[in-house]
Amino acid sequence: MSLAATRPIRILSLTEEERKNAIEREPVFASFTMPAGMYEGVDEPVETLGIPNVLVVNADMPEDLAYELTKLLFEKKDELVAVHAAAENLSVDFTLGSTPVPLHPGAIRYFEEIGADVPAKLKP
Repeated sequence: MSLAATRPIRILSLTEEERKNAIEREPVFASFTMPAGMYEGVDEPVETLGIPNVLVVNADMPEDLAYELTKLLFEKKDELVAVHAAAENLSVDFTLGSTPVPLHPGAIRYFEEIGADVPAKLKP
């Protein structure tokens, strides 16, 4: 951000193949579309990689608590964005497409309840 504020910058998009290769090599990466305007002078979306934030809990956490935490995160997104702009990128699709570890059964219950298709790789 500092660099973009002091001089013109250009951020190049990665091709789909480049992103796929990077994810195969390091599965913690996820495809990410950086929105236009995230940096001064970057007026078009940029296809790149991101590393998702992951809330990790103990498998012994009660299912109802994990369900309520997951529900709270997604239903109070606006309040999270008010605390940190990065929360703007929180979405069910990105979560289910980028999470590198299996989901807690309570989280799975929330996602299925809202009609999301939880990939088999995220089920314990």
